[in-house]
Amino acid sequence: MKVGKQTIRLNPHITQTFPNKGKFRVIGVGKDPGEAPQWIGKTEKYHWIVTIKYLETNELIDLFFDCYDQCYEKRKLKI
Repeated sequence: MKVGKQTIRLNPHITQTFPNKGKFRVIGVGKDPGEAPQWIGKTEKYHWIVTIKYLETNELIDLFFDCYDQCYEKRKLKI
């Protein structure tokens, strides 16, 4: 999954870093229920919502990915 020029891994057991944003972990991954799957080639592709948590601030962010694994929206979650 790509966010800008950075690739993030979906493994919740590793700590990752965004430049100038700090360390984070992936805490949730799910299919986006508001988007229909698309056939690309012979493979059915889905839109995904990945939830990350910044470790220093405990801020939660939902990242929305299209069927090409490119992030098209970021949404801050209220705790």
